[in-house]
Amino acid sequence: MNIDFIGVGAARCSTTWLYECLREHPEICMSKKKELHFFDNDNNFHKGINYYRNFFSPCLGERKLGEITPRYMLYAEAMKRIKKEFPKLKLIISLRDPVDRALSQYKYFRFNKKKEPISDIEYAFDGDYKEDYVTKSLYYSQVKKTIELFGADQVLIIFDFEIQRCPELIIKKIFKFLDVDTSYVPKNIKERVNYSQVGFYEPAYIWAKLNQFQKQSTRQVCGKNYGVDRCPSFLKPLLRNIVSYKIVNKINVVLDENVPKKTGAVFDKELKKKLHDKYFKNDICDLEHLIHTSLDEWKEKYE
Repeated sequence: MNIDFIGVGAARCSTTWLYECLREHPEICMSKKKELHFFDNDNNFHKGINYYRNFFSPCLGERKLGEITPRYMLYAEAMKRIKKEFPKLKLIISLRDPVDRALSQYKYFRFNKKKEPISDIEYAFDGDYKEDYVTKSLYYSQVKKTIELFGADQVLIIFDFEIQRCPELIIKKIFKFLDVDTSYVPKNIKERVNYSQVGFYEPAYIWAKLNQFQKQSTRQVCGKNYGVDRCPSFLKPLLRNIVSYKIVNKINVVLDENVPKKTGAVFDKELKKKLHDKYFKNDICDLEHLIHTSLDEWKEKYE
């Protein structure tokens, strides 16, 4: 069984929309679940390639096989593993304004996952989740290494603003890249999926801190440690039973009957420009030159 394509990044860049659209196509079979984290997690990788292939066991016939794990592109070691196992497969990279992507990740961790205790965004961006907020949004080196490893012909880069503007055109482009019927139109092509923060309470600091404590973990990619883990393993099951986003929501209501239910945060332009200039401005320019594509759609918002 050979894998034909993988969506390798980036997180919070319409990858769930992509997964849902691809799995509808009759000539494509996606993995049983999104985000297998096989190549970027030593614990999974050492289980062997048959363990990985088992996620595609329902896939029969001549269909194209694929999966989407947005974190793969972040780690050069993971990409090398993919190259060694499937040297001819195609890669899809989905990108979004790095500031918006980073803020979406922050909202997801704070309001949905209830594991970000810091309300000051600038401070949070240099905290325990800096890799998730900042490093994941620094696309240049990730894309550069991917193209150098696989070759430009095996890599398709799509942009979130293109998906929003004309999803039908982008999905045709993707289907053509994968060499499947381009006339097929997925039912959920205009659906918004896996968006962050809608209908959730902002967590009280103490409960978010506890949730962060029990959810933090390290992972190894080719023996190198990533992430932060401060919680002893024996405590995690206990904390998991008393700290969850549902419980935290209820606690917030008890602590403050007037706590507002978040239905969508709007970050002011000054904050977004500050984050852009501090972390992403130069990286965007480098990416433009690398892929020979204008990114004025991103840059003009911060001029």
